[in-house]
Amino acid sequence: MAMIESRGRNSKSAVGNQGLHVLVAKTRALSHANAGKTKSGEIASEATIRSTTEVLVACVTRIWHLGYHIKSPRSLKSSHVDALVLSWIEAGYGYATMKNALSRLRLMGSWLGKDSLVSNRAQLQMLQSRPQPHKKA
Repeated sequence: MAMIESRGRNSKSAVGNQGLHVLVAKTRALSHANAGKTKSGEIASEATIRSTTEVLVACVTRIWHLGYHIKSPRSLKSSHVDALVLSWIEAGYGYATMKNALSRLRLMGSWLGKDSLVSNRAQLQMLQSRPQPHKKA
């Protein structure tokens, strides 16, 4: 409590970190509540649940660090995902990595009733960043 009330330089980061911790906890809870079943209704493996949770937590954490201090995964919008994809491209993330993460974000969108969470724009940005195959001479 004293860290939040202090007026020093660290007070803002302490409050910010607390908000991020809450966001991460809510994302983990959402994933654990929903990632146990596949789209076809089959039971997902522990590895799939763990991987889905880790990817979603990494996504919301990066969105937070981009300056979008959302309070819950339910606050996510397609504009946040668009910014996330641009940051991945600028950071040199691989196409397969981005495709995997967008797939997991799309899944989270379905859990939240936000089927358009991953916009066509995000998908297009990712596709345009894909390395082009070498042409044979």
